[in-house]
Amino acid sequence: MTHKNHKELQEFVASTHNGQQRRNGSQMEHIERVVQNVYNQYNHEDIEGVVTIAYLHDIIEDTDITLRDLYTKYGFGCDIVACVDMLSKPTNLTYKSYIKKMCNHYKKATSERDSDMFRWVLNVKIADLQDNINNKPTIEQLLKYGRAMVRISKTLLNGNKFDNPKPEHIV
Repeated sequence: MTHKNHKELQEFVASTHNGQQRRNGSQMEHIERVVQNVYNQYNHEDIEGVVTIAYLHDIIEDTDITLRDLYTKYGFGCDIVACVDMLSKPTNLTYKSYIKKMCNHYKKATSERDSDMFRWVLNVKIADLQDNINNKPTIEQLLKYGRAMVRISKTLLNGNKFDNPKPEHIV
């Protein structure tokens, strides 16, 4: 089952998070706000991939669906599944280590393609954090989300070797 359009993707994600609630509404409302935050970040660019990642950003942590399922059963591509994997916090990592790991992947990208994917991951995480900050967080959560936003923003501002190419030597 591949998701060729926005509506199919939205319906798929809604069915997987059916009935899940957060402090200020349903999980699907959170996901829709994250997707809107992504649209707001990217203006009118071609962002089909990053929007797909935004829709799927909580699917591994909040449902029984696995990364293998996303690829084999639901037909999402390797790049999308890899990005969802990076956005899914491993249970053996602290939140701080999880954010650091995402940032390091971007900083150490070895190809322009990887750089783009890792940038998508960081931008979706920013969109997620923006909504979490507006989701009636405790003081501890607000500090945690704020620190993560600062770290990710600094990472994106500093770029990597693909974002800031060095000028060629002029002879």
